[in-house]
Amino acid sequence: MIIDAVRLPMDIERGVKGGPQFNTSVLMTDGGVTSTNQNWQYPLYRGAVGYGVQTREDLQDVMNFFWARRGRARGFLFRDWQDFLLVDEVLGTGDGAIDDFQIVRTYGDTIAPFVRPITRPIESGTGLPTLQVSIDGVQVGLSTWSLQTGGIVHFTVPPALGEIVTINGAFDIPVHFATDNLETVMELEDVGSVPLFPIAEVREGS
Repeated sequence: MIIDAVRLPMDIERGVKGGPQFNTSVLMTDGGVTSTNQNWQYPLYRGAVGYGVQTREDLQDVMNFFWARRGRARGFLFRDWQDFLLVDEVLGTGDGAIDDFQIVRTYGDTIAPFVRPITRPIESGTGLPTLQVSIDGVQVGLSTWSLQTGGIVHFTVPPALGEIVTINGAFDIPVHFATDNLETVMELEDVGSVPLFPIAEVREGS
């Protein structure tokens, strides 16, 4: 799917209600024993747009955006304002040979922490931290590394054995409208709204 490098207007984006959705099969035996199977290795973000639409201008912005994406046909970038920062995220440990490290976001837990690949890091942006890569806690310059498609940090010289690679910054999520139908309501002359309509994350990578 084509992912356009645009985002919903910020006020509308901040008004999205959503979060991660896993896919799990649950089986209960005749004896009442429950077993589960995690069908997806990684969840997909699901959300609903509409809460942030308050005025005629908001409504027009959403309409323009929806038309330009051709409904479900073209994706766009979305920022989950509850979860968009990378803070001292560990990407891996050098061995003197590996020169590519996938950017990840780790959700810490004492029993089963979850590591999520990040495919759309933000190199820089207004009000956002600039993407910074460090080795053993020391920030390294852009002459040392480059950002590749899919959220890969590529080093010109592989980190040495035992060196820990970390990153700080922010990220977006590739999504698309999960409907081809947009219904709008003009409640008053200058007050418009849209019934909630869904957005869904686009799976990237292998």
